[in-house]
Amino acid sequence: MLMPKLSAGILVYRVKNKNVEVFLCHPGGPFYKNKDNAVGTIPKGEFAEGEDPFGAAKREFKEETGHHAPHGNYYDLGNIEIPGKLIYCWAIESDFNESKIIF
Repeated sequence: MLMPKLSAGILVYRVKNKNVEVFLCHPGGPFYKNKDNAVGTIPKGEFAEGEDPFGAAKREFKEETGHHAPHGNYYDLGNIEIPGKLIYCWAIESDFNESKIIF
C-alpha cells in the first residue's frame, strides 16, 4: 500500500464588517498551470515524512506568498485525506494584507 503524499497549510481568516473572509491562493501543479478557473486553496505544500507538519505549513506559507506566516494563536484544524494526499491545516485570525502579495 502506498503512503499518501503529505501536505500542510495555513488558513488565514479575518472578520470584516461582520463577514468572514479567507485568504486563498491559486492552486499549483500541472493541472492548473496557465488556468484561471476561479478556484482557490489555502497556501500549502508537501513535506517529507518525519518533518514537523506545522513547521512545514509555515514554510509553505512563506514559499507560496513571499511573506512569513502571521504571528498569533493558531487553531489545529486536524487533517483530511483526499485520494493520494493527507493534508494538515491550521487556522489563524489575522488582518493579512493581501495587496502586498507579488504574483
